[in-house]
Amino acid sequence: MTYQSIFGLSIFLLFVACGNPQSEDAENETENTEQTTDANGAEVDQPTDAEAEKENKAFQKMVDAHDVVMPRMSEIAEAQLQLREVMEQTNPSDRYHAKASSMMEGLESIHDGMMEWMSSAMVSPDDLRKSKNHREIMAHYDEYDGQMADMETQLDSYLNSTQELVGLVVGQ
Repeated sequence: MTYQSIFGLSIFLLFVACGNPQSEDAENETENTEQTTDANGAEVDQPTDAEAEKENKAFQKMVDAHDVVMPRMSEIAEAQLQLREVMEQTNPSDRYHAKASSMMEGLESIHDGMMEWMSSAMVSPDDLRKSKNHREIMAHYDEYDGQMADMETQLDSYLNSTQELVGLVVGQ
């Protein structure tokens, strides 16, 4: 499979896997104090209007972080292509080859982290309300708050380092 095919497949998978999970109904919550049951049959209190608004805002913050960083997945794929080229142009014992290999692993780790974050953090308040109370929902969003920004900082560092390495190897 060519690098261009891998790149194209990566972009396709990104867009297929990365739909916007936000519920349109989340913005139209009304005060609801009735109880529902979770998957185990336990009663779960529904949030007040104020609690629902806080939950929806916390979820929107996750969506906003996602919308900023996830489109950058194509930059990861492009950097990986460039690093593969460096590895092909250098001897395995060359320090540039080892650096490119290490950077490939780092980019893969960032990619995996972004995908894990998306599957764990991007759960709508409506879905969380099926099994969690307001305090637990807010704790869920607090747990993931800021993680995507940290990954973006790491990604920027790796992308800058990739460009420097490519410049060194191509310049030889």
